[in-house]
Amino acid sequence: MSKAYNLEVIKHVLQPNDFCLSKSCPTCARKATRTEYDRNDGGCINSYFRTDCGHCGHHNCNDEFCITCEVLYSQSEQYKEEQQYVKSEQFDVLLEKIKTSHKTASPVLITNVKIYMHRYLDDLTNVCDPITKFKNAITSILIQRSAA
Repeated sequence: MSKAYNLEVIKHVLQPNDFCLSKSCPTCARKATRTEYDRNDGGCINSYFRTDCGHCGHHNCNDEFCITCEVLYSQSEQYKEEQQYVKSEQFDVLLEKIKTSHKTASPVLITNVKIYMHRYLDDLTNVCDPITKFKNAITSILIQRSAA
C-alpha cells in the first residue's frame, strides 16, 4: 500500500522538471532567471526557488543546502570577521557584536558556537546553562531587530 502511495505522490505531486522564468534582477534591473523546483527531503516534498543574475552575480534562494549561498557567504566580509573570533574562541565578544549590529547571525556561526560550547565545557551538568544563555542572547537579538 505505502509503495503504491509513494509512487502516486512521486508521479502526480513531485515536479520532476524545474520551472524557469525570466525576471528583472533586483540589483541591476537586467534579465535574471527565477527557478522553482521541488525536492524530496527525507520523505517531505518541499518547494524551493532561486533567482540568479548572470550580469551582476545576484543570487537569492530559500534552499537550506544551496552551494551558491555557501560560496558567497564564505567570501563575505561577515564570514571573515566571524572566523577571526571563532579561531580565537572569543564567542562572547562575537555574540555581543552581533547583538549590537544589524547583521544576521549566520547558521555557520551558530553551529560553531554550539561546537565550541560542547567541546570546552568540562562538566556536562552545566551544559544547559550556557546553551540557555546562548538561546536567550539569540532570542534577544531577534526581538530587538523585529522591533526596529
